[in-house]
Amino acid sequence: MMILLLEETEKYYVELPKFCPLEGAHCVNENLTVYRFVAHDIPSENDFRPVGLNPQKSYFKKKPETYCKSLALSVLTDLKEAETALSGMSERFAASRFVAEGVITPTCGRIKSTPGPIGESHISWWPYLGVVPSLSFKVTGGVSRGF
Repeated sequence: MMILLLEETEKYYVELPKFCPLEGAHCVNENLTVYRFVAHDIPSENDFRPVGLNPQKSYFKKKPETYCKSLALSVLTDLKEAETALSGMSERFAASRFVAEGVITPTCGRIKSTPGPIGESHISWWPYLGVVPSLSFKVTGGVSRGF
């Protein structure tokens, strides 16, 4: 995997404001298995679009830290926590989602632990330019309830 650097500046898969990634974000030292909710039984690029890029979610821009997190990909490091979170979500959302497993490697970008309502193992991940998460994620446990 190649990381593109321009003038000693890391480049990310989406354009980030200068205060992103959040202070304390770091590269993993070793491969890290993570879980993400996806809408397709074979994860696609659309499953890895940050919520902050949705024009209907412009309220994220009001606070820099919140906006920065909205430009990251949300993942969890605990499968049971991911399955519990999915089962606790609205029927409409959960019925069209799967839990996919992937691996973040030391060359995939920066992460920061950002625990919250979705789970204590929640991580915000800012992949580097050239990283294509959909290619390394596969649906695992917690399969959708279907339509």
